[in-house]
Amino acid sequence: SKVALVDEIKKEEKEEIIINKKKDEIINSFEIAENLYKMGGYEKALDIYNLINKEDIEDEKATWITYQIANCYRKLKAFDKALEIYRKLEDEYEGTYWGKQAQWYINEIEWRTEAQDKLEIVGER
Repeated sequence: SKVALVDEIKKEEKEEIIINKKKDEIINSFEIAENLYKMGGYEKALDIYNLINKEDIEDEKATWITYQIANCYRKLKAFDKALEIYRKLEDEYEGTYWGKQAQWYINEIEWRTEAQDKLEIVGER
């Protein structure tokens, strides 16, 4: 019937509005997190990146968010957490840009940790 069809169309329009609103919220959250990161607000950026549901967005952006989460941990000197995420990225995206970036930071963190250990040994003498 005509009424049922109109109701169905209205229902679909409502669902589309909800989906679009969700996407807008994600985009806004993403942009806020990106700006906070650029301004050095790594802790707040990390909180927002972690709140974004990566299943609701395209793969490329989800990967970027994962990468940025690792970067936030690195900037906050939470190297163990950063390494954990970089290693996942390295495994999952081996040979790609993401894999190479992750590998670079893994090497940097390991080098930094080794250098720090050596400095502490020298300092103890």
